[in-house]
Amino acid sequence: MAARQVLGELESAARDLREMRDGHARHVRFTAQCSTTFQWLPPVVRAFRERHPEAEIRIAAVPDDAPVPALLAGLVDVALVTKPDREMDRVSLTRAFEDEMVAVVPAGHPWSGRAHVTAEDFAGTHLVLYDGYDQNRIPSTPLPIPHGARPGRITVMPVITDLLIEMVAAGQGITVLPNWVAAPYLVSHGLSTVRLGPEGLPRTWYIATRREPRSAHLEAFVEELTTRLHIR
Repeated sequence: MAARQVLGELESAARDLREMRDGHARHVRFTAQCSTTFQWLPPVVRAFRERHPEAEIRIAAVPDDAPVPALLAGLVDVALVTKPDREMDRVSLTRAFEDEMVAVVPAGHPWSGRAHVTAEDFAGTHLVLYDGYDQNRIPSTPLPIPHGARPGRITVMPVITDLLIEMVAAGQGITVLPNWVAAPYLVSHGLSTVRLGPEGLPRTWYIATRREPRSAHLEAFVEELTTRLHIR
């Protein structure tokens, strides 16, 4: 059984290589950084399939801090990224949209309805975040909170957005997420978002690809992402 599985994988890999060599690759491997929420993706895929019905979009699981290395290693073809990477200058970047990091709290939380919160407001709070923000990692990722904020407690969890949302909805802490990731949950889970600081914590998202000629399928998918990602 194991031998047949290995042979099958080798045959699949060889077929993919032949398609890439001949310029006829019929799939696009895609990953998105810092999100396990893909409600926005089906319209993009539908529009892409209307143009290339024979093609396939494959969602690749890549660590949050590794989409650019995955691109350069040929493991994915397109990545939606926002966090800086030391190899960013080796890939092609297309500006996609702007968003900002926001605090997510239950609708009845003292922060709910406020224009913004400050670093001082985080004193004594229980902050629940993706485990990519684990401060025991080396190097650690800066926390997505105002400079000087000192939460009373930080709990990190697997990169599963639904899990963070359920924790907050149950009153087990607050979290910080991109606004466009949190938005679909606000009504269904009775949550509110609050700006971090008077100016907010804005971010720019980019569509990243390798610096090489794109196949027709890849070009079409990038075009659909560029034109349809108008999330605010």
